[in-house]
Amino acid sequence: NVIAQQTIGSMSFRPEFGVYYGGLTGSNAKIGVVGGLGLDYQITEKIGASASLFYMNLKFAYDDVEYFVVYSPTGGSSSGIQGTVRYIDSNDHGRLNYVGVPILMNYYIIPNLALKAGIQPAMLVYADRHVMRDDHSMKYDGNITETMNEFEMSIPIGLSYEFSNGLFFDARYNLYITQANRNPDFRPDQDRIYRNGLQVTFGVKFPLKK
Repeated sequence: NVIAQQTIGSMSFRPEFGVYYGGLTGSNAKIGVVGGLGLDYQITEKIGASASLFYMNLKFAYDDVEYFVVYSPTGGSSSGIQGTVRYIDSNDHGRLNYVGVPILMNYYIIPNLALKAGIQPAMLVYADRHVMRDDHSMKYDGNITETMNEFEMSIPIGLSYEFSNGLFFDARYNLYITQANRNPDFRPDQDRIYRNGLQVTFGVKFPLKK
């Protein structure tokens, strides 16, 4: 059996899967995948609460960037060599894998259509990145988990619609309030890097308590 009615005191279980469209500060938006399981509880006719456990596989890609590095004399000697070296980082792309726990309040504007908002703490599981310099050396080529913040917090805001057969559609934008990067040299043109994006999922609700 499935459920799509807002009955006070009812509880439901829902698997859901979908896509995440977004990236990092200054990057191009890319499509990643999300999926998870959740529980919903109907507090009043208009208000419900939900908690979920999500796995998020997110992607990012940057345009080429040109920058200059100034090399100064060492040891305070005036005889040292000082100069500027020009670099171009290209083909900059990577993946971020998180486990998130969105906790939301749902306000039903009309039956089956809910406005959603809450908090979403998340932990970084794994991250990789690949960046090539114009001299064909690799600036990054693999695991960058230690250069990223392990914990992040966001504020999800969105809408969901539940059909009469229990299927539902959920769309939310995540406003991130913590930095994604720990290393300030993540990008030569950006010191603070944040995630951003739109998440769209589909799923079905199964009643646990009516």
